[in-house]
Amino acid sequence: MPLIAPTVQNLEHLRAREQTRATNAVTSGDLIHEVVEVGRGEGAFSRARSALRRWDTHRSWWLRVHPADEPPTPGQTVVIQVQGGRFSPLALAFCDRVTDVIDGPRRCGFTYATLPGNPEQGTETFLVEWHADDRVTFTVRAVSQPGWPLLRLVRPALAWLQGRATRQYLRAIARSAVAQNA
Repeated sequence: MPLIAPTVQNLEHLRAREQTRATNAVTSGDLIHEVVEVGRGEGAFSRARSALRRWDTHRSWWLRVHPADEPPTPGQTVVIQVQGGRFSPLALAFCDRVTDVIDGPRRCGFTYATLPGNPEQGTETFLVEWHADDRVTFTVRAVSQPGWPLLRLVRPALAWLQGRATRQYLRAIARSAVAQNA
């Protein structure tokens, strides 16, 4: 998990370096499972699907993904940036690998798993569903554990950061799903 100046060149170098590493998928650990209704009907589903495929979940002043212009695809390595502060030129950067993509007529989503060096080991799934009762929901499910032994000492801080990221993901899709309803 390098501390880097988040230039495209630095991010692309990190992404290329991590492309062949195995993931740190885990089956047990801390669980986050959040579901939010983001709208109703085909329009809300279509907008939420588009937002998820554009990585809108990972676009804020403090959270970014690289490459942001490529939709999630199986085997894709992405760099997640966590900005050090609103005006800081430095960010923490770590890599994840997309392990699964769902792209059906009423379900859309993806899962990524952490790569070695990540402060956490685990998987995170993002899923938009259009239900038979016309509700559209967005689910974030994460299973993780500290990736470094010393991080067990600051587990509450990690949980806070992961909770903050989850709330960011949920808000981004909810905003996108209703954006054109007004």
